Amino acid sequence: MARNDPQMNLRVPMELKEKIEKAALENGRTITAEAVYRLEESFKNTDSNSWEVDDLRKMLNQSMESNRKYFQMITDLLKNQEK
Repeated sequence: MARNDPQMNLRVPMELKEKIEKAALENGRTITAEAVYRLEESFKNTDSNSWEVDDLRKMLNQSMESNRKYFQMITDLLKNQEK
């Protein structure tokens, strides 16, 4: 990170600041580098997980449609048994 990168003043709860300081120390980073790393990672996770959510949504919809068909078949069979 260069000294001429834009700066951003940010207010955070004391507990969060302490967590970032501790993580920075453990990871051998400056506090700024730790905060930037964690922010960048949070955006990566969101981007990479979005396709997974879409795939899971499609699978759930397919499963619900299959279940609807099965329930309809069972209902029809039960109606035929009553006759």
